[in-house]
Amino acid sequence: MENTCIMLSTPLYTPVDLRCIFDEVDLVGEGIIFDHHITIVFAKEMIVPKEEILSSMVTILGEEYEEFIDMLKRDEKFKVKDLYDLDCFKGEEAHHIILKMRKEGMAWDYLEKVNKALMRKYDIKSDFSEYNPHITLASVIPGESEKYLNSKKLQLILEDSMISVDDVIYSIGEGPGTWKQTHLTNYHALDRFFKMENDKKTPLY
Repeated sequence: MENTCIMLSTPLYTPVDLRCIFDEVDLVGEGIIFDHHITIVFAKEMIVPKEEILSSMVTILGEEYEEFIDMLKRDEKFKVKDLYDLDCFKGEEAHHIILKMRKEGMAWDYLEKVNKALMRKYDIKSDFSEYNPHITLASVIPGESEKYLNSKKLQLILEDSMISVDDVIYSIGEGPGTWKQTHLTNYHALDRFFKMENDKKTPLY
């Protein structure tokens, strides 16, 4: 059974390629993430109707919906250090190095409202007690996360890194390598595609 993931695309702009920071031998699963995003809702083994998502967001956000859409259209870049903290989710098979959004951060209220309302509407069950919007940087072998959480180099890079928000994405799949994505908004779809391709192909030296 396929899963549904509704995401907010959040391109990350770093002054140094993250492949210079994360040791290849430490990586596991998807490794370094190039498609940066915040999960709005993850529905395990459930198909949430794609055609209902934006209309549901209009109802949920009300007058705030236009403010949310204006934020996507602007393509404004924000300093990572002003909005996120470096953190880690520790799973059994991998530790995920993340940027965790602060509650006063950009888009927090929008994301939390939409998450809670869609979870109720479709009776979606979560493995977590509360919603924690975040951006995954990389997945590493359990036990190796502290190296990166305490990395002065990574902290310096994030000090000078920028982030933006550009589109709402609908994705279905059974796991890594199987996800099929559709843009629900198309303000920066081409920019997103070419940035991801460039990030993957840019040589380190």
